[in-house]
Amino acid sequence: MFVALALLLTQTASPPAVVYLKCETTQGGQQKSWDLTLNESAGTVDYYTQVSGQQRTQARFTSNAVYFIGFTLSRVDLTLQRRAFGEIERGTCQVVQPKGRAF
Repeated sequence: MFVALALLLTQTASPPAVVYLKCETTQGGQQKSWDLTLNESAGTVDYYTQVSGQQRTQARFTSNAVYFIGFTLSRVDLTLQRRAFGEIERGTCQVVQPKGRAF
């Protein structure tokens, strides 16, 4: 009976939702805007900047942080940080709602 109940509970659990973030970072006095789409079920982060364009990368999701392309994104306070080109790039993010779609 316990096995059947455990199977039922695991089958009805929904996968983590996709999360959309808008982030601003500063590195060497330069500001950058990042649009992030976190897909924990797929283990990916999609990101967009004016420099890189649209990209997708593998990510590691833990209970407190998400790690991708050298970044550590705090799941606690939405701070974002990485070491790049000999400097620390730091910023903050906010959760945003995606725009409505026709289909």
